[in-house]
Amino acid sequence: MKTKLFLPRGLTLALPVAVVLVLPHGRLLAQGALTPPGPPGPSMKTLDQIEPRMPISSLPYAITIPGSYYFITNGVGISGSHGITISANNVTIDLNGFALLGVTGALSGVFVTGNYTNITVRNGSVNGWPGHGLDAYTVAYPRNLVFERLTVAGNGGIGLYTEAQSTIRDCVVIRNGNAGIYIQGGIVKDCQSSSNSAEGISTGPGTLVNGCVTWSNATVGIRLNDGSTANGCVVTGSGSDGIRAGADAILQACLARGNAGTGIVATTGCLIKDCQALLNLGDGVLTQDGSQISGCVARTNGLRGIEVGKSTALGSQSSITGCTTTQNGDDGIRVAGPALVKDCTSSQNGAVGINTVFASGLAGGNVITGCDVLYNRSHGIQVIFGSLVQGNSCYGNGYNGSSVGALAGYGISVAGSGGNRIDGNHCASNNRGIDCAGSFNLITRNSCTGNSGTGAPSANYNVNLAGNDVGPIGTAAASTSPWANISF
Repeated sequence: MKTKLFLPRGLTLALPVAVVLVLPHGRLLAQGALTPPGPPGPSMKTLDQIEPRMPISSLPYAITIPGSYYFITNGVGISGSHGITISANNVTIDLNGFALLGVTGALSGVFVTGNYTNITVRNGSVNGWPGHGLDAYTVAYPRNLVFERLTVAGNGGIGLYTEAQSTIRDCVVIRNGNAGIYIQGGIVKDCQSSSNSAEGISTGPGTLVNGCVTWSNATVGIRLNDGSTANGCVVTGSGSDGIRAGADAILQACLARGNAGTGIVATTGCLIKDCQALLNLGDGVLTQDGSQISGCVARTNGLRGIEVGKSTALGSQSSITGCTTTQNGDDGIRVAGPALVKDCTSSQNGAVGINTVFASGLAGGNVITGCDVLYNRSHGIQVIFGSLVQGNSCYGNGYNGSSVGALAGYGISVAGSGGNRIDGNHCASNNRGIDCAGSFNLITRNSCTGNSGTGAPSANYNVNLAGNDVGPIGTAAASTSPWANISF
């Protein structure tokens, strides 16, 4: 049905009128040839343009030219061969979420055959190879290698084995027949290594290990070579030491807990800062000459909390500052002098709170200052000779688990003769306050109270008055000497 259009009265409808403009003949211009110059070109991208990388669909596979390679399925090895052999520079392999699966009689999962550089392997799993999982170390000296986002499990040798100038990040390495990760030098970051038959992570010199976790490895959790650094790492349940570091290493903000040996072991010239060593069967922290230990906590270790040994005739020459040692089976802090122990707390340890010991005939030159030493089973502080003990608080030593001063534990014990200065300390509720049977020591400005054992002239001070230079002993009210020792 047609519809009529009604307009209000007085309105009209304007219809378009075609107007043809006729120009003079001279104004018409030619538009060029209409014939195409050639056939139409392709309008779609080629497959190589869409995915320029080279696919890998089976093993073994040999890479001999630079390029980018990717997997399109799992790869299964064959007996007598490596999974992938790399014999070129500038190679990237993306496992693309797939796995390289070893079989009986096969070799390593990935093998770099020589001194090649700029190689990356990422994004997948390398499992069950009788040799190493990834081997970029055995032949020559490959450099600038990257391994990332890999799971490396159940291989017969080392899980991930690589040369210097390598980077390993975001990898999980588990149940390999040797070390989990061995890197000759470079960076290991944000990795987990567990239940391997040797070390969790082992390095060459100058390596940075950052934010890594190891647990239940058969030997050492993290082994650092000289000049290496571990930062923010957690090491638990190792069959030997938690972290073992070579000379000049730095360990910062690490946790070593529940290891069968010592929590943290370092040699000479090391810096150990803000670390915790807990529930290890050996010492909490053990270092040698020229080391600095600061801000650390050593608790409930089987032997000593913190121990600084020596490897030279000049002694440890180390410092321990701002540390806390508590509930360890032996001494809280033990040093082979000379060493500085400053602003530390040592409590409830099974032997001496802070102890200086002989090592190759040397035990002197120690400074122990500003420390709080309390509730230890033996003495609070013990020195031998040539030491300064100043400004410390020693309370409740000789603690038997229920009563302070019940055992033969003194606030300060001077065990040797010659050159010690015992000055400005406070000793309260120990078995004895200050005990000094030797000679040629200076004992001044100390205060002692409530020490419960036997002594002469009192349990507060048992000192050899004839052989030592001792400030007058008495009450503060009766004293006239600025060097007086106060007994109350």
